[in-house]
Amino acid sequence: MVVGAALLVGGESRRMGRDKSQLLLGGTTFQARLAEMLSDFPERLLSVGRRTLSVPGFLTVPDLLPDKGPLGALHALLTVCRSEALILVPCDAPLFSRELARFLAQAITEEWEAVVPVTRDGRQHPACGVYRKDVLPKLQAQLRAGNGRMRDFPASLRTSWLPLADTPFPDRCLTNVNTPQAYDALLAEEQPSSFF
Repeated sequence: MVVGAALLVGGESRRMGRDKSQLLLGGTTFQARLAEMLSDFPERLLSVGRRTLSVPGFLTVPDLLPDKGPLGALHALLTVCRSEALILVPCDAPLFSRELARFLAQAITEEWEAVVPVTRDGRQHPACGVYRKDVLPKLQAQLRAGNGRMRDFPASLRTSWLPLADTPFPDRCLTNVNTPQAYDALLAEEQPSSFF
């Protein structure tokens, strides 16, 4: 199955108070870091919401339905993509790895309509999932019913809930950095230890 990749940068960053995609980690923005990590995928899409952004090598995809959050972004992405499935990577997950992206992309098969990773604490991460293009009618039906919650969508699909505990990947690969406190904690973790 041909799987493309979509980088989600269209959020409003209300809790962070500034553009999360431009936060720095190791001297590189979250956006640039993740765009490079997705560079091997045959189709690369950039979900920008209502913003005006571009990344070299990525097709910019604005939301077709405004103010629908990540589910609205997925709607636009599946509408325009040529691939049979898409892996989603939000810009506020800077520790997402190239290896994890490949692993999740390989987990989508004809048997499943979606693959959603689950961390060891039992949390499901649908915004980091893989979705087949042919689920678009079900997504549209959910939006027409007035339900814009991303977390509800995989429950309507044949979804493989993939426990990271069964993989070599640590939960921190899916760490969301949504607040200044979470960003400070990430920077503190990434600092090399000092010995005096």
